[in-house]
Amino acid sequence: MISISKLRSFAAVAEHGSYTTAARAEGVSAAALSTRVAELEKLLGVTLLQRTTRRVELTNEGRRLFERAKRVLVELEGIADDLSSEGKLQAGRVVVSCVPTLAASLFADVMRRFAEMYPQVAIHLIDEPTDALRERVLKSEADFAIGPDPGGDLQFERLTSDQFVLTCPANDPIAKKEFVTGKDMAKLPIITLARGSNVRKVLDAYFEQQGLVFRPRFEVLHHYTLGALVNAGLGYGPLPSLALRLTGEPLLAAVPIRRPVCERAIGVITRAGNRLSPAAEALLGVIRPVFHGQAAIAHRKSA
Repeated sequence: MISISKLRSFAAVAEHGSYTTAARAEGVSAAALSTRVAELEKLLGVTLLQRTTRRVELTNEGRRLFERAKRVLVELEGIADDLSSEGKLQAGRVVVSCVPTLAASLFADVMRRFAEMYPQVAIHLIDEPTDALRERVLKSEADFAIGPDPGGDLQFERLTSDQFVLTCPANDPIAKKEFVTGKDMAKLPIITLARGSNVRKVLDAYFEQQGLVFRPRFEVLHHYTLGALVNAGLGYGPLPSLALRLTGEPLLAAVPIRRPVCERAIGVITRAGNRLSPAAEALLGVIRPVFHGQAAIAHRKSA
């Protein structure tokens, strides 16, 4: 196998036309340089350099190798520079998959802070449902993901708890209650997200654990549709606290769901054994305090 040191030594002699001058430029002895070139010639089975009375000249085979070697060494230098820059966070790109509720509620602040700290590192944020998020991480199409625990073979680092609330018009009698229970909601016309969403999975499990039947009056695909229907007085919408701004209805009341609390864990999702890049680690360093702080604010507002 051709080593980089042998190729670099050969290229240096070819460029300078002298073992002595090349050795000085490379910071090694002329003897060491000569040994490397001789080993390379033995490995390839051809003569690459010929000594004349005044200088070292390339053979035809040496000339062909030198042209390719120059391109290879330049490419390697470029790769090394790029990796060095990424290691120093002077360049790079992070791909993050995130459920839409969190992407809309918390990631604007994350990306603003990260851009101020590392302006030369790009972030590609993909907002998608939990099932798609899981597949993207498994296929290594994202450095990591932020969302509910998808289970399976993926690693999950819990960041915070996202508590559910019941949304209703501000003038509705329910809005004056300190909290509602699962039994209370079982008696109300409920508007919820369709099956397949993480929100629906949490609600189905919550009602089942209490031995209650969950029969929503309306099922929709998007949060803003749910918000519009609730605002029109057609029913009540249970949602995670961090998803409230996605309803597009800032005047809706949010009543905590308790006895027991309905919540979901939110965290960092990675492949087992996957080592994150310096840029990805730096982004997580921004995400953790932002999620802890803003999630706490959202929970206080819903309390």
